[in-house]
Amino acid sequence: MATFVKFANIDINPDRLHDELLLAGIEPEGILFAGFHSISKQLMEPFTETEVIATHTGLPDTTADPGELHFRYPSDPGTPLDTLLSAHDATLLSRAQTNNKSDTDAVPILIDKYQNWGTLSDSEKFDVLRAIVRLVARHEDASQDV
Repeated sequence: MATFVKFANIDINPDRLHDELLLAGIEPEGILFAGFHSISKQLMEPFTETEVIATHTGLPDTTADPGELHFRYPSDPGTPLDTLLSAHDATLLSRAQTNNKSDTDAVPILIDKYQNWGTLSDSEKFDVLRAIVRLVARHEDASQDV
């Protein structure tokens, strides 16, 4: 296993990047966002200058340059990885993030429907129960796309 260092001086959505790598068939064994810091749950931005990312007793500090990424692959993935990084749009959500947003948005609607259960048709009740099962399944296993 070898580490390949790339630079991407753009904001990155790590979950979306993972989805893109899977879709392109070039999923790495691991990624270190060495030259990035987190600015929210789903967004990372590059350092503005070289920063110390690790210190070791008796050894030189480990530093990272802005936008430095370390990918672990058995062999160099080459151009597809470069192309994917240059096309990455951090404003787009991953599948799991989209599902989570959808589920979060659905909760107040489901609560309202539950509180007005007696006024719902059988078809509406079925839809509410199906949505609740989907929420529970995704809560238990985020990889579920029921």
